[in-house]
Amino acid sequence: MLNHRSLRISFGVLIAASSALTAQDAPTVEPIAIGEAVTGYLTSASDILQDSSYFQPYTFEGRAGGAVTISLRSADFNANLLVADAMDRVIGNDDNSDGDCNAHLSLTLPYSGSFVIFVNAVDRGEVGQYELFLRDGTHAPTGSAGCQGFFPVTGTIGIGEPLRGTLTSGDRLLSDSSLFQVYLVRNEEGVPFTIDLVSETFDPALLLVRGLREPVTHDDDSGGNCNARLGYTPPDDRIYRVLVLSRSAGRGGDFEVRVTEGIVPPTAQPACQGSGT
Repeated sequence: MLNHRSLRISFGVLIAASSALTAQDAPTVEPIAIGEAVTGYLTSASDILQDSSYFQPYTFEGRAGGAVTISLRSADFNANLLVADAMDRVIGNDDNSDGDCNAHLSLTLPYSGSFVIFVNAVDRGEVGQYELFLRDGTHAPTGSAGCQGFFPVTGTIGIGEPLRGTLTSGDRLLSDSSLFQVYLVRNEEGVPFTIDLVSETFDPALLLVRGLREPVTHDDDSGGNCNARLGYTPPDDRIYRVLVLSRSAGRGGDFEVRVTEGIVPPTAQPACQGSGT
């Protein structure tokens, strides 16, 4: 990740809120001690890197030659770790070394002083809960390196905010050749919602996913005229992803997706007769 990610905000700015940012814009840097674990959230109000991915900085004190191990785990986003020293140098970074899209990094500190850990989501728009662990010494990852999930995220859909988009041949494919895009759904625990997907150019379908990779419900034709509609009552305030799908193999086109509060019943209709289904 180091070769193409940028720490737009320098260590000095993070610590002192220098003239590079206004005091209002300066990120809030949280302290973390070696041996401590913290739980936090990346949200749409978090600070961003140049690639538009969200981050939260933490500062810690270390000693020259001392080894530390940093682990970042999240079931909601693809976790990425960056560590900078007081001279704005990235001294370590990791994306998927701890399995399940989690990050793990062991470092030998170059000198005594302050360092900054950037808790970061790999893809822009990704948000959610995380756990950050800072331990003394070198520790092996607990999982096997790798990452599988529904990403990258194309955008975010809020209740009452219709969104228009286009599926193209450049979008990702499921194993059945369905084109798809991924959107985050803003939700509150226990508040039911309904998602409608409408298209005149392909047979639309919806898949709702909890966190990174846990499918919870899906729909193909409940919205009438081959359109998709699904209703769901979330049992928690976890991040949900919705996949906008084309059931017309390899065929994309324009669509509109909207989220409304409450459960809207399916539309009574005959079997879908759309072309390419």
